[in-house]
Amino acid sequence: MYKNNGKKHKIWYNISNNGDDIIKVTNKYFKKWKIYNDYKKFIYRLKRKQKKKKIKKESYEKNTHRIKISKNQNNVKTQIFQVPNNFSIINNSTEVLTFFSNINKTIREDKSSILRIFFDMTGIVEMTVDALIYLIAIIKNIKKEKNKSYIFGGNMPKNELCSKIVKESGFLEHMNSTNIETIRNMKKLRICSGNNVDVNVLKGVCDFINECVNVGIKGTRKLYTIIGEMMNNATQHAYSDDSDNYAQKWLLYIENIKSMFKFTFLDTGLSIPNTINKKFFNDFSKSDSSLVVSALNGEMRSQTKLAYRGEGLPIIKKSVTDGYLKKLNIISNKACCVLNSNNNEIEIQNFKIPLNGTLYYGEIDFTEEVQVNDN
Repeated sequence: MYKNNGKKHKIWYNISNNGDDIIKVTNKYFKKWKIYNDYKKFIYRLKRKQKKKKIKKESYEKNTHRIKISKNQNNVKTQIFQVPNNFSIINNSTEVLTFFSNINKTIREDKSSILRIFFDMTGIVEMTVDALIYLIAIIKNIKKEKNKSYIFGGNMPKNELCSKIVKESGFLEHMNSTNIETIRNMKKLRICSGNNVDVNVLKGVCDFINECVNVGIKGTRKLYTIIGEMMNNATQHAYSDDSDNYAQKWLLYIENIKSMFKFTFLDTGLSIPNTINKKFFNDFSKSDSSLVVSALNGEMRSQTKLAYRGEGLPIIKKSVTDGYLKKLNIISNKACCVLNSNNNEIEIQNFKIPLNGTLYYGEIDFTEEVQVNDN
């Protein structure tokens, strides 16, 4: 029997075969009580969830030594960096590398316990994703410091095309931005990163290309090998025990324009000139570009002195001479080397300001000729 307000109301019971009682209720007072009871249970679960979330947040702040910032603190310093109007390492190397060098210099020299860094992108009128990838690597490397707290911020370019590049490239996802809506473009493989040779990413690259032009497994086999070698170089011999390791060892981006695919790969470890084994005195006096050319030709091995190491760069170079890659730019430390499939000579240039790591930019034209050569 169920009692409500001193009145008795009938309840009908139905006994199941296994002996469990199933109550069937038609009384309106019981239905009101049931709704109220479910509501109380919901509030209890909600408060319990909020309590767990609060405990987790307090534990995170304690373990990561995060500094709580208040408006009254005097030790918070703000640095505003004006991003170059042509924000491209490939097309505007000197100015952009100087910009990144100034960021690192400011970070090293600043003595405040909390530093707010703001990137002003409003003046950008030209842009390539290589500069965004390098900016991601620098920011994530800065965040690794435990003795100091950093706050990063920035704004979007006023130029509509450049703003679209930022939103479509996946840059905002790496910055954990939630107030700007990203754009999904099926012709672009968004920026991804990793710490080892990632077979899933390599397979995703092949699937992306076949969704755009459908060249089959044979058409993407060489690109699978090329990017795989770049990942392998980044994880095997691009670091030493005392090197300043970045949060990610490599970052990758690919975009499709008709049958042309352009990929950008950043190896954030030690540069090629710093990893190859210099045997003779003349090797130490060579320019960085000459050392990279020697490594591409297979004349110099890595400092690991392993027989199988140092073979990746000659394989990458062969893909250009065979005509699979139409163009390949390599920037490593102060070296800049440009390889073209229609010219066996390697164009070289030496920068005054280094790029920490190695940046690859390649172009592949998936025409019938490329597919025949690949077969």
